[in-house]
Amino acid sequence: MDAEDEIINIKNEIPYLRLDAYKRQIGFSGYARRVTQLFTIPRVRRATVASLVVMTAQQLTGVNVFAFLASTLFDQGDYQGNPTRGSLGLYFGFGMVNFLASLTAYFFIDKKGRRWLLMLSLAAMFPLLSATAWSFRADGTPQQGLVATFLVLYTIAYSPGVGAVLFLYSSEIFPQTIREVGMAWASSVCWCGAGILDLGVPSLIHRWNQTSVLCLFAGLDVLAFILVWLLVPGTERRTMEEMNYIFGVSTYRHIKYQVKEVLPWCVDYYLKGNKDRNPCPFLYRLARDAVGEGDENQRDEETEREGDEA
Repeated sequence: MDAEDEIINIKNEIPYLRLDAYKRQIGFSGYARRVTQLFTIPRVRRATVASLVVMTAQQLTGVNVFAFLASTLFDQGDYQGNPTRGSLGLYFGFGMVNFLASLTAYFFIDKKGRRWLLMLSLAAMFPLLSATAWSFRADGTPQQGLVATFLVLYTIAYSPGVGAVLFLYSSEIFPQTIREVGMAWASSVCWCGAGILDLGVPSLIHRWNQTSVLCLFAGLDVLAFILVWLLVPGTERRTMEEMNYIFGVSTYRHIKYQVKEVLPWCVDYYLKGNKDRNPCPFLYRLARDAVGEGDENQRDEETEREGDEA
């Protein structure tokens, strides 16, 4: 019997691997019912909140101010260069840098994880967006060079994290039978947020100036970092079954763990330099992790026994 026949037999023996079983489950709950399940089933509701946070985080970073409103941004206030050339150059440069920098996510998105990339990206974007904002206050020719330099660095910080992760993360955290509804919800949140920015930001730029508007988004970037830290669980190297366990943990317990366990550990380890501190305790105790720990303990016992015999 070849491998293909074995796979067919396995699918026939395990109901949830059969396509007709999946179709029957979809038939039991219509589209409207699955929409309500986004907010009524606790495990799915936590995934819905996480997708809301990552999609909203992109809008809070202010990246779409440069992507959609470059001509308005460069045509107002303190910018001393040619507005048309500045906006056209920004569109081209932003697209090229965004494309090239996004490729780096390939090397880290599974190894380090989606959450790690998101938080690193948001943390780096705050100072770079602040520097871009204050570059508009520079006088003379250096202004254009400062704005371009910090904007390129800001885009490099954005692309492999917030730029690459949000749609991937949102597409994998929902159960199979409700995934298309969850992804539709997440996409609608993203593009509704972009539409609100397109309608509201131009009036802010006219009423204030570039520096004030970009500083506002730098502050919102900090808010996005906090929301991701508290409400977005990590999903790196996890199976669909393990996703159910991860999002089965209550939001309160996840926030409590981040505040009372992770934060003190990070302060002690990174800021105070206490390198002898024990590793940060895990929130999730998955079966394969427990098996791995058991195998490691067994190897340690065997090593000690061999040493005693020697």
